[in-house]
Amino acid sequence: MRLITATVSDDELEKVVTSKVARLAVLPPQAVCATKKTMRLARDRALKVFRDEEEAVFLKQASSAEAHEALQAFMEGRKPVFRPE
Repeated sequence: MRLITATVSDDELEKVVTSKVARLAVLPPQAVCATKKTMRLARDRALKVFRDEEEAVFLKQASSAEAHEALQAFMEGRKPVFRPE
């Protein structure tokens, strides 16, 4: 998304920010809002897909023999012994 496009020194910061703000201020407001909404939507959809995938992986792993062994070992106060399935 190229949110960071440059780095500047502390001395240059105010000048660079003022310049960028001036460029943004003359853009059509509805188009800017629509663009920001679209960017957020893309981010949110990507996060949802990732969250759903992460949940599926977690649920699969949580019901695995490895998870069972890890929990059992914890309850028994011992180190787990993992075996290939």
